[in-house]
Amino acid sequence: MGVYEKYYHIRPNDTVVDIGASIGAFSVLAAKRGAQVYSYEPTPRSFELLTKNIKGYSVVAHNLAVADRVGHAELFIAGGDEGNSLIHQQKSGVSLQVQTTTLDEIVKKIGHCHFLKIDCEGGEIAILKGASPETFRHIDRIALEYHRNLLDILAIFKGKDFDIIPSGVGDGSMGYVYATRRIS
Repeated sequence: MGVYEKYYHIRPNDTVVDIGASIGAFSVLAAKRGAQVYSYEPTPRSFELLTKNIKGYSVVAHNLAVADRVGHAELFIAGGDEGNSLIHQQKSGVSLQVQTTTLDEIVKKIGHCHFLKIDCEGGEIAILKGASPETFRHIDRIALEYHRNLLDILAIFKGKDFDIIPSGVGDGSMGYVYATRRIS
């Protein structure tokens, strides 16, 4: 959890979006800091645990995957509650259809996002590419986990008025990107 707040600590009254909320650990942390949190998790078992874990906190949970389009997508199941992906087929060979939304739709509904956390096992490219320039103007900070796609992520942020700090892990095939919107 600390990796997401490496460069920004969530404050009271922040609006936080948690994409790939899993069982809600980060969502609850953000809510404990006084934020209003909107969580997105498509995996049925994880979503069930998420809804239990957020009781009593200012978290609104959505059983949706975030993608580049509203509709449905195939979620590839890794065999447990973690590591499921819209992008990478898993060794388990199991998948299921899930409903999807977009970052544009989320930001339209909430108005402004102080902090966006993305941990979606490779789906970050589609989410970011599918977002309009207007959506990016309504997001202050982003912390995301990347998977073998750092150069693509950096290209997406080019020209969008964000200062970027990449932070690789191990062999560089995975890591985190921290983005802060420049104030004009």
